[in-house]
Amino acid sequence: MRLGAHLSKLGDPRARRAGSVVVRPRGCMVSAMVSRPTVEDFTVTDSPEDDPDGFSAWKSFGGLSFEAAYQRLQELPEARHEDFMWMGDRAFAFYFPVIERYVRDDLPNSEFDGIAWILAHDIAMHVPSDEPRVRALYLRVLDLCTFVLDSLRSLQEREDRSWSVDDVAAAWTELRAKIPSP
Repeated sequence: MRLGAHLSKLGDPRARRAGSVVVRPRGCMVSAMVSRPTVEDFTVTDSPEDDPDGFSAWKSFGGLSFEAAYQRLQELPEARHEDFMWMGDRAFAFYFPVIERYVRDDLPNSEFDGIAWILAHDIAMHVPSDEPRVRALYLRVLDLCTFVLDSLRSLQEREDRSWSVDDVAAAWTELRAKIPSP
């Protein structure tokens, strides 16, 4: 069953289909993957010694719902943001809405600090991708790049920041350039 049909069957009035993609209002999280990723979606090895970063990402986010993952990121973003870089493409595609919500809802309140810079690099590690679920996110990634870059313009005049607007803008501009043309 396609995700849009599944949500409609559940009676979610906010869900509407646009082709095979479910479109929901801003602030609502939805992923192209219905079931939560397994440890195999985070790492391709059975040994934590062979992939400590993938297993660290699993320990941080493995088995969590969107809301629980979002709360985990909010609790300590400076310690959790890199986990998105090291999780496998399937897990990344599942948890991308967490990044998306965090960037739109939380980062503007923290004035787009260095976490915005690393999140751009986290996403860039998964682009381009052979994983269809990641490719399905490209338009959303482009929209997120536009959001960040537009938001940064309004902060460029501030002098009370400890990070470089230019560095954050460069990271999101580079990410946007990595997205393959449709």
